[in-house]
Amino acid sequence: MNHLQINVIIAAVMKMNFIMMGISYEETSMNDLNQIFLSDTNMMEIYLKLQDININQAVILSTCNRKEIYYMSETEHVNQVLDILSSYMNDISLHIRKDNEAYEYLFEVTSGLHSMVLGEDQILGQVVDAMEFSKRCGCLKKEMAKVFREAITCAKEIKRDIHISEHPLSLSYIAIKELRQHISLKGKNALIIGSGKMATLALTYLVDENMNNITICNRSVDHAKKLKQQYPSIDIKDYHQRYDILQHCDVLISATSSPHLVIEEDKVNIDHDIYMIDLALPNDIDEKLINHEHVFLLNMSYLKKVSHENEEKRKQCINDSKATIEHYLEELYHWFENEKVDESLMLLQQYYQQVIDDTDAILEKKLNLDEHEKYVLKKTLHIMHMRLLKQPIQVLKHLDEDKQDLYNQVIDALFQIEGEK
Repeated sequence: MNHLQINVIIAAVMKMNFIMMGISYEETSMNDLNQIFLSDTNMMEIYLKLQDININQAVILSTCNRKEIYYMSETEHVNQVLDILSSYMNDISLHIRKDNEAYEYLFEVTSGLHSMVLGEDQILGQVVDAMEFSKRCGCLKKEMAKVFREAITCAKEIKRDIHISEHPLSLSYIAIKELRQHISLKGKNALIIGSGKMATLALTYLVDENMNNITICNRSVDHAKKLKQQYPSIDIKDYHQRYDILQHCDVLISATSSPHLVIEEDKVNIDHDIYMIDLALPNDIDEKLINHEHVFLLNMSYLKKVSHENEEKRKQCINDSKATIEHYLEELYHWFENEKVDESLMLLQQYYQQVIDDTDAILEKKLNLDEHEKYVLKKTLHIMHMRLLKQPIQVLKHLDEDKQDLYNQVIDALFQIEGEK
């Protein structure tokens, strides 16, 4: 199904606009993003203001990396929504996506394709939380709930089958991942030499590994002390103590800007296995240590080779992810196309199910049944339920659209049932 066909379905059948407006780290600086804080109270206020202009289906996604609102309405209300958001978004110019572009963007966001760390898992939980908060605020009706549920289901399939996050490009993360393949980091001791960007990233990953002790050595004590403020559990030692500390370490990560070797082979005196990672160019760690019987050494040339291989794998993963998203979107658009008849079938199913449940309750109360007999009774009633519905479902599914409306009215009149409008 091409984009033109999709938009025709949305316009002609749904008769609802789907709009995203907001900002993310991809479109503005993190400094600007950090100036925007949406508390739960702020978001409840926004939902109430949206309902005042007859927007009753909306989800606000507010994370460190994005502040976005997704909404459905028969009228676009773009200027009105911008006015509502202006006081909360510090008058930052918001990016707007509509209909197919907005649907596709939501699915990609939920799947981690627009995350700083491609394919990361955190965004999925954040989308789920945003959906639940909208529900509590009364802004998650059937259509919006369907859209978000499908986006979440699609994201889970991508994470299960495609594994984008298993192919990182960050050299620090590749190094830690490589370490995990050789040893369990839990309860181990690590030494990090340096406190720049690469060293800080490595520290961030190691902190999550539940290690026994992490020590930082750096020529500039002030830089190291700043890391201590952020990670109080780490130890700060003098740079000149690095060889002594090595004797009690399982892991060494060195990432300095030194033009000379930081760890020289003839000064290393260890009699236990140690894993060394060199994240510096030129090298911090003497390559002669590769021949040391207790040393496992990874350097930048190896890590860059893995990163390049991962980049190629990630390109394929992204293509596979987008193909999965396209499949889910086509299914979603077909759902919108068949929404009217599906609602009648759902109501009919609910009606019959209630009759079956009531019958089951009466029979269980009147008869003295054991657990197996209760199971047989429920199974029999379920089969009856399916037989009763089979013919109506087949007829309704194959009706022309004009007849579907008529039959929907007949079902409502015959069974006196109403769905959520």
